[in-house]
Amino acid sequence: MKRIIHIIVSTILTTPIIAQGVGINTTGANPDANTILDVVSEGANSTFFGLKVKNSGGTEQLVVRSDGRVGIMTNAPTYELDVNGDIGGNEFFYHNGDGDTYMQFTTDRIRFEAGNLDMLDLVEAGTDEVVINNSSGNIDFRVESNNFNDQFVVDGGSDQVFVRNTAHHLGYTDPMAVYVSDNSTVPYAISAWNQGTTGGAATFSNDAGGNGYNTLESTTDGSAAAGWFWKTSTSSNSFSLLVTNSASNNRFGVYDEDNTVALGYFTISDSRLKKEITPMTSSIDKVMLLNPVTYRLNNDEFPSFGTSNELQYGFLTQEVGQIFPDMVAENSILDPNHSSELRSDWSEAETPYSSMNYQALIAVLTKAMQEQQLMIEKQEEKIAELELIIQEILNK
Repeated sequence: MKRIIHIIVSTILTTPIIAQGVGINTTGANPDANTILDVVSEGANSTFFGLKVKNSGGTEQLVVRSDGRVGIMTNAPTYELDVNGDIGGNEFFYHNGDGDTYMQFTTDRIRFEAGNLDMLDLVEAGTDEVVINNSSGNIDFRVESNNFNDQFVVDGGSDQVFVRNTAHHLGYTDPMAVYVSDNSTVPYAISAWNQGTTGGAATFSNDAGGNGYNTLESTTDGSAAAGWFWKTSTSSNSFSLLVTNSASNNRFGVYDEDNTVALGYFTISDSRLKKEITPMTSSIDKVMLLNPVTYRLNNDEFPSFGTSNELQYGFLTQEVGQIFPDMVAENSILDPNHSSELRSDWSEAETPYSSMNYQALIAVLTKAMQEQQLMIEKQEEKIAELELIIQEILNK
């Protein structure tokens, strides 16, 4: 008998127990037929647990609380799944019921996908970059600040960047636009500072040779500031700077590589900057050919040159050019009254005008005066000699 009992016990201990529909604390009810292990806790709140798995030291490794929350390495889960430690995933973390919204982890890369659009891509391998809208979709990127909802906006549909706005108020499609429209104390919408020992603060360039647009344009509807227009060109006779003010008379200045037209200026004349210095030859004969005139500005046909009707003194470049060709130059300047508008091609707005280097005439006139003074001195010597002769005759 003992041998029979021993055989039965050994068989029970060495034979796997196969069970289906096992229930624990199911209060007498049959376990769920589709569940291998059906565990029912005694309560239905956070003080009861349906399952606890501990290590040999008695620390909970896994708990399933009666309120449905699961804790890993914690017995007090705060969320539906609370993990006190690291989580490892093979690749995808999906949003339930939304197969095209997920996080994807691959080697040295994390992708955030929403609606099958690559919203954010963090890449370390190779390119080392953070990419927003990597799928090139119509996705906007917006950064809020403490006071502005649209402190920085990238419009994925229009390919534009905005600061403190989401669209251009005039409908322009500039790649970037900056706005200050809240009547704040901000003095300027954009400022550039360089506090380093090298380099500049800002540069603007139109590199295409056929581009007729101005490099930089600025206007104001206020009463205190003027509008400034810059235009660059490879031609030494081209217009460079125009200054206008809609609140007062139109004024302008032209600056280029070789010649300057302005209301007043000092010119550097340092001998260290000069070479091939040669004394000027006789100029009095040429000066005698000059035709000084008085005139008034032709404001009716050329109002952009000013509205003064005062009597002016000077020369005509067409005449001076025949005598001193180096004093006259043809300058192509921008007419402020041209029909071209801002943000348009101003090539046709350039008008050629002849200008004169009045400052160069100072040296010519000085030389002529010196020659004239020598003539006067010689004449005075001859007069003195003649007076002496006459006196001698009278004394006889």
